Amino acid sequence: VRDDLARDDARLGAVRVLVHAVEGLDLRVAHLDLADRLVLPGGDLQLLAEVLAEGLVRVAGAADEAQGRITHVRQAILATPAADLGLVVEADDLKQRLDQILLILRGDRTLRKYGEPAPSSIRSRVSRILYSQSSVTSAPTQTQRDAYGQAGEEFIGVLSDLRTLMEEDLAKLEEKLEAVEAPWTPGRIPRWEVE
Repeated sequence: VRDDLARDDARLGAVRVLVHAVEGLDLRVAHLDLADRLVLPGGDLQLLAEVLAEGLVRVAGAADEAQGRITHVRQAILATPAADLGLVVEADDLKQRLDQILLILRGDRTLRKYGEPAPSSIRSRVSRILYSQSSVTSAPTQTQRDAYGQAGEEFIGVLSDLRTLMEEDLAKLEEKLEAVEAPWTPGRIPRWEVE
């Protein structure tokens, strides 16, 4: 009985680490390949997939926010006579990078719209795990474990790319806007000094 309790504590501890990592949107600790170590009933992989799905929702929300900010930044550049048009190129580059992030997260909507085969997205992998494990009591299949592991690895990369885009690259572009006194854009705090 003590061995069973110790295993349960270790399993729940691993799940808590992953849950905490998703809540803080810092998934470096989730690099633990939990899917390979699980020798658990199917519900445990579903729990991990649900945690990853929650992280997907949060990251998609952040990506949507970034999309809006980039759109406003581009408009502000065009509305500022003193702005170098090279800033438009930078904004367009950020938009393209963000589109790639969303493509990995959500999949290619255009291909799906026309019934063409499209590579699996992170969301589709997690959704398949959640759907297939929702009504069974058996252990997850190796395919489900592999899908979870691949989705988790891709998610860590996407999160890192999004963090770099928003916290570094978009912030630098917004600083350039501030320097040329561009109109205010969402997410940018204007500077003010008494003259």
